Amino acid sequence: MVQLLPFSLGAHPGLYGPFVILAFPDPTPDLVWLENPKNSVYLEAPDDVENYREVFDHLRACALSPAETRTRIAQIIKELHR
Repeated sequence: MVQLLPFSLGAHPGLYGPFVILAFPDPTPDLVWLENPKNSVYLEAPDDVENYREVFDHLRACALSPAETRTRIAQIIKELHR
């Protein structure tokens, strides 16, 4: 699923950088992967993983819906072809 965050949202937690939540079947615990220009970091502490889940849920709630995202992408494509 693709959802755009509108510029009108302003500053938001997604600006801190990309992250990936890796979910595994039990008994393997979930973890968060952070990438930066020098290295990658894996966060395994349950509190850290939960914090990133909350950030992700917040970003998803603030983003355009999938239908609105498709419409906006179509508008951007039209604007680029002018």
